[in-house]
Amino acid sequence: MKRILFIIGLLYSVSLNVAVAQCLEYEPNVVNLSGTLIRETYPGPPDFENVSKGDEPETIWVLQLKDAVCVFASDEINVREDGVKEVQLILKPEQYRQYRNLLGQQVQVTGTLFRSHTGHHYKPLLLKTSDISREAAAGSMQVHGRLSVYNGNPSCRIWIVGTKRILGIHEFEEGCPIPAELQQVLDEDIDNRLIYADFVVQPLTERKDDVMQMVRFESAENIVVTTRDRQFLRKIDRVIEFKNSE
Repeated sequence: MKRILFIIGLLYSVSLNVAVAQCLEYEPNVVNLSGTLIRETYPGPPDFENVSKGDEPETIWVLQLKDAVCVFASDEINVREDGVKEVQLILKPEQYRQYRNLLGQQVQVTGTLFRSHTGHHYKPLLLKTSDISREAAAGSMQVHGRLSVYNGNPSCRIWIVGTKRILGIHEFEEGCPIPAELQQVLDEDIDNRLIYADFVVQPLTERKDDVMQMVRFESAENIVVTTRDRQFLRKIDRVIEFKNSE
């Protein structure tokens, strides 16, 4: 009987430690959260009570989390939080424009957490947002890379920035299977166009050292077009997805 109680106690202790290990930490620690990006409107100043009675409406961006999270306490303001399912995002003005195309989508958000302490904070937990990206579907992967045209097959390839890895975009039929809009960008000067972006691709072959991995193109965002001598041409602030009909 004592042995059984000991085992039960041990299992409880292990499960408790695992649960604690999964809690997040407040700033300056950087966290990554996944969920659905939405907008909500609340009554703002002067009374923060009722828009119909004269309060200014304030619209915020909220991340509805896939899984509830807990956060360790760090001081008297950033107290412990448990079972948090929504986080208010704090963004710079230009970020609202940059990421507005991701509203309503499943995303991954990067930033630092802090707890509410003003009337403009409508959720207990807030995130100073540094980046938002569309979450890749199961089996897909997201890479920051450079798309360009090469001699040989496949002709369209993505170099993963900062590595020696090259992804080949598999040509199911003749031609480069990428969105028409990106193909038009390359066609402007096919030997002198580079497209940097956060790409989502579907692996078709296993990753092996010194071997080009074949992938299927799914989407690109945070797109920057340059020449081969790094002359900036333009930026595209929206997600471009590949459709089977293209």
